[in-house]
Amino acid sequence: MAKILVTDDNDQIRNMLVVVLEEAGYEVFTASNGIDAEKLFRERKPDLVITDIVMPDQEGVKTILDIRRLDPAARIIAMSGGSEHLTGDDCLRSLRVLAKGVLVFQKPLDLMALLKTVKELIG
Repeated sequence: MAKILVTDDNDQIRNMLVVVLEEAGYEVFTASNGIDAEKLFRERKPDLVITDIVMPDQEGVKTILDIRRLDPAARIIAMSGGSEHLTGDDCLRSLRVLAKGVLVFQKPLDLMALLKTVKELIG
């Protein structure tokens, strides 16, 4: 069974993704910030990481870059609804420049498109 790490500081989004991904047959574990996500990445070695960009304690961009240092081939999907000063699209556009190969989704999420992408990435 493929393993997915979901990182988001919003409990509702995290829980929604757990339900959708588990119903699709994936093992899912979660973190509420980038620091915990990196620790879980080292310990659990997921097949895919889905992470928010704007989070307290450690932003998603730093998390993605750190995970890529641990595993340059890591499969990562980033998502963002923006922040006080940036739209979700602004956040994701910046990420495309910083971390090549990261797939991006703007919040609110299109769950069917996200699930399709997950299946394409890890089966």
